[in-house]
Amino acid sequence: MKDYAILLFDIKRTLFLAVIFLLVAPFLKGQIPHPQQKTPLQLLVVG
Repeated sequence: MKDYAILLFDIKRTLFLAVIFLLVAPFLKGQIPHPQQKTPLQLLVVG
């Protein structure tokens, strides 16, 4: 039962991070004025 609770928590955390990423990624992409001028954070997120 304990393992199940840990697994459930892990799934919730993964979904939470996925939602945050989906919300933040378009905002970061919109912040790039020119493709050449990416900040390190935007390079990490956008690639």
